[in-house]
Amino acid sequence: MEPKYSLPDYDDVADALVEIKNMVTPAQMHGLICGVICLGETALDEQASIAIAIGFEQEEVQLAPEQSQTLKALLDYSHDRLSQMEFDFQLLLPDDDRSLRERSEELGCWCSGFLLGLESLKQKDELSEQLSVDGFDTLLKLSEIAQIDYEDLSYSEYDETALMEITEYVRMAILTLYSEFHRHVITSRTIH
Repeated sequence: MEPKYSLPDYDDVADALVEIKNMVTPAQMHGLICGVICLGETALDEQASIAIAIGFEQEEVQLAPEQSQTLKALLDYSHDRLSQMEFDFQLLLPDDDRSLRERSEELGCWCSGFLLGLESLKQKDELSEQLSVDGFDTLLKLSEIAQIDYEDLSYSEYDETALMEITEYVRMAILTLYSEFHRHVITSRTIH
């Protein structure tokens, strides 16, 4: 079955963020949205995504229709893929034609945004109460990925492979964390 929503293009999201004069990267924006969705905030709308991007201030920001549609598409894709527990969920990261350093930095930004999205709604101790030991360990690993120093990366096949493996780890970690935060919903969906 064809997915209902598709992940917007990285550069289109970057253009939308420039439009609202924000320094959040597209990857970090996607991480923020996914962090909020993981905690059950399913009623995010376009205005809420803009508020997330500009630092959680509920100001009215007017976007051109194209940028507005791009942010709405990012929200819709994220909510749909996570709530359906689809394994085709992807992180919004730069294309493979970008430098290894840029792609690595953006993976760190994605993780940083995700953690910020979680922490914007819950305190760290509240998060640890909702998660299994493995789930909380996953959060700690995401925090480590967000803090990696990417200055020393040199392009090699080993580094390229390592980035692919870490990206896949993060992708699966987000699905796992979503399922932990939504255990009661997933369990009732399975039973019925």
